[in-house]
Amino acid sequence: MSEIDWISRQAAIDAAKDWYEGLICGSFRGLEKRLKSLPSAQPEQKKGEWIETEFLKLRECSCCHVRWGMYDVENFNFCPNCGAEMKGESNG
Repeated sequence: MSEIDWISRQAAIDAAKDWYEGLICGSFRGLEKRLKSLPSAQPEQKKGEWIETEFLKLRECSCCHVRWGMYDVENFNFCPNCGAEMKGESNG
């Protein structure tokens, strides 16, 4: 699991604004401007596909190579282990 917490800029601004309301001096606008200039923190979405195996009719994630029972993941459009988005049908 990633050690980075993904939050929205607006959530950070709102939290800072709530905190700042208790202070006596200073300018919130400077902090708000700085928070808005931060780079966006968008995680990259992995894309994979189910690989159907001959042995025990398992499906393997093409990203993390964890195998699942075919019926456990037949309706999943993502891998329960690594979160990769699965495209199309499994390939054999």
